[in-house]
Amino acid sequence: MQRALDVPEIVLHICAFADDSTLARLARCRSSFHECAIEVLWCDIPALSHLIQCFPADVWREEGGELKFVKLPGLRDWSRVFHYSPYVRRLGLWHLPGATLPRINPQALWTVAALKPTLAIFPNLRTLSCVYGSQVPDECTPALLSLIGAHVRDIYLRLRYLPDILPSTLSYISEKFSHLNFLTIKFTSGSVTSPLPELSLPLTTHSLTRFECHDRVVLDKESFNLLSHLPRLESLVCTLHDLLEGLLLVSGAAREAPPFQALRELYIDTVLPLGVVPSSVVALNAVQIVRLTLWEPPEARHIPFLFHGIRRLFSPSALTYLNVELKGGSQPIKLPACLRPLLDFRALESLVVCTHCGLCLDNRLCAEMAQAWPRIQYISLCSRNPSEDVLDLPTLEGLVPFAIHCPDLNSLGLQLNAQDTQYMQMSLPRRSKRPSLTSLGAVCCPISRPDQVATFLARTFPRLTNAFPTSYGSTGSGPAWKKDWQEVNRYLELFASIRADEREWVEVEREGENQCGQIPPI
Repeated sequence: MQRALDVPEIVLHICAFADDSTLARLARCRSSFHECAIEVLWCDIPALSHLIQCFPADVWREEGGELKFVKLPGLRDWSRVFHYSPYVRRLGLWHLPGATLPRINPQALWTVAALKPTLAIFPNLRTLSCVYGSQVPDECTPALLSLIGAHVRDIYLRLRYLPDILPSTLSYISEKFSHLNFLTIKFTSGSVTSPLPELSLPLTTHSLTRFECHDRVVLDKESFNLLSHLPRLESLVCTLHDLLEGLLLVSGAAREAPPFQALRELYIDTVLPLGVVPSSVVALNAVQIVRLTLWEPPEARHIPFLFHGIRRLFSPSALTYLNVELKGGSQPIKLPACLRPLLDFRALESLVVCTHCGLCLDNRLCAEMAQAWPRIQYISLCSRNPSEDVLDLPTLEGLVPFAIHCPDLNSLGLQLNAQDTQYMQMSLPRRSKRPSLTSLGAVCCPISRPDQVATFLARTFPRLTNAFPTSYGSTGSGPAWKKDWQEVNRYLELFASIRADEREWVEVEREGENQCGQIPPI
């Protein structure tokens, strides 16, 4: 049996749903509402200017939209600061265009950090979000962190890449915040220059469950090794110069416990392509979500190593989401044999393969993919520079296995040849469940007879309402193909309207039959 709430707890729950103007009026009362309203108002504050304004009026002033001290605050001047600051749970320092809140003079923030009478001004803070352009300059990030208690759970920093300040900032976070769960570091565009800077992490807290380092700042391999030993790390976002080198180091250091034993999500960019993965590399069998981005274009002969390496690193029974993006490169690559290692991932629900070079599939591989991935919901096999060569492309027949074996597939994107009309009148095999496909991405697909193509697609995928053309060039056959696919899309929208109207009539007729079959009351 649950404990009954007392009156202050009930009032606090009521205040949690009130707007700011109502809370401000309640805070001016001398009733039981006062303290509850104050607690809710101060729970989530958008600016440190509220903190400075808690000092006596003769201690600070606003000048040019900036708060600064006119004299050093004395010990008695902190009373209102420490009355309100324990209520703060979330501190979100965002850049808000048009906001009227004043900025804080950097010297004022350093003064608060140096003269604070206690270890932390915000002892109960749980979430800190600080972005570039907010009230706090990036150079003052260490001062800001010194105001926070050790029990903070989530830190989000978006700032300029400052190599002189960043290492000390990370060291301070690692040493002080032993209860930290989430750490996200992002950098402003233009502050990360080439060659890519390398970041070295200190020994991070063992309570960390998610670590994100964005914007192509490279982690050194020792930092990657440290992260691999965190027992609770579930999500990792980072960039490595050489992923294979990092995995070899991690595997060699895994003596007592396997690396990344709790990892479920891995979003990783690598500068060098993934080569042959030796058997000594420990597989990451618990990972369910993988996004792998290769920034340097691999040679065509290295493409098979990539997909064999993915099969070697991850468990077929665990992996559900796979996104592989290859940057650069313009050579057409024959991918049917290369993609076959991915057929072992029977639990796959989403697959994205995106390259700058041509992708070449065939009907046989489409059938194998459909049979291998019965749970698949999303497939996108695309190229930013697709070839207009129609040879070795799957035809419309290659779509039929997806309608038979993938009942949950709702989005499919690939390059196919819709010029062959011999399959358009084929009888479709009986299916146990209506296909769920609603969106088809036609990636630079050659086409003829748009009306027949639309009819075939509507029969194969009755729920399909959108066949959107993508990646069509402005020269060659591209504009004509795109126009024909737009016509296919118009047909599909028309078919969907007709089907919806037909369903309404079927329901009306069924209701009429049920009413006719009822025995009239006596």
